[in-house]
Amino acid sequence: MTIREQVRAKLEKVDDEHLAIVHRMLQSLETMVPAEEPSESWSDFIAATYGCLADAPIERGEQGDFEIRDLLR
Repeated sequence: MTIREQVRAKLEKVDDEHLAIVHRMLQSLETMVPAEEPSESWSDFIAATYGCLADAPIERGEQGDFEIRDLLR
C-alpha cells in the first residue's frame, strides 16, 4: 500500500468535525515555500573566516578575586 493510499484510508476515518482542520493542514502544505540551500558549505565558511582575528586575537583577561562561600551540604 502506497503512502497516498494510506492517507486516503485514514482520511475516510476522520470525523466530519475534524475535516476542516485536516483541510487547513493540507492547504498549509500546498503553500509551503521550500527552504533555500545555503550558498556555501560549512567547510567553505570556516576556510573563509579562519584566522580573521589573527591581527587582533581574543585574549581572556584576569578573572579577579572571588569571595569564598560556605560549602553546600
